Amino acid sequence: MDEGYRLVGPGGTLTPVVAHVQWLDNHRAGPDTHVMISFEDGTKIEFPFDALLAAVWYDEQRAISEPELSAAAPAVWGKAEESWGKGP
Repeated sequence: MDEGYRLVGPGGTLTPVVAHVQWLDNHRAGPDTHVMISFEDGTKIEFPFDALLAAVWYDEQRAISEPELSAAAPAVWGKAEESWGKGP
């Protein structure tokens, strides 16, 4: 995932624009296993590397239909930063 894209989220919603992608080399599951995606609105979501995501360029000119977005919605979503690193 790169900066400047919007992710298709659960339910076919679009996220804010991706502002930064950080590889979590010190993740408890080991290096090269997770990434933290920061969005322009200040939210951050952690994803494992095997999460399948769809993205749309932030300035996409083509109208994207609800069925297209729904079809691209992920089966599994990441977790918000505030829950990262905390125990059960």
